Amino acid sequence: MINQKLLDYIQRQAEKGKDKNYIKSSLLSVGWQESDIEESFRVINDNQKQATKEPPPVPLSVQVQENHMITNSLELSLKYSLLYNKMHLF
Repeated sequence: MINQKLLDYIQRQAEKGKDKNYIKSSLLSVGWQESDIEESFRVINDNQKQATKEPPPVPLSVQVQENHMITNSLELSLKYSLLYNKMHLF
């Protein structure tokens, strides 16, 4: 059965550079069950895979909408700038 202390220990040892065999033999020598150790390694590996997954791509319709909003904003800004300049010329 997985327990948080086991997960934490494995994670800390891996961060210290210890390989899986070393960690596993250390845990077996102090009475942990091999099935619990293997299950803990699977959980840690699954968590790492999920953490490194790329976010899903933004749908094209959202990208087009955002680009359209930016274009409209730039056009509006340019129009106001031109209008402002014309007003101050007279």
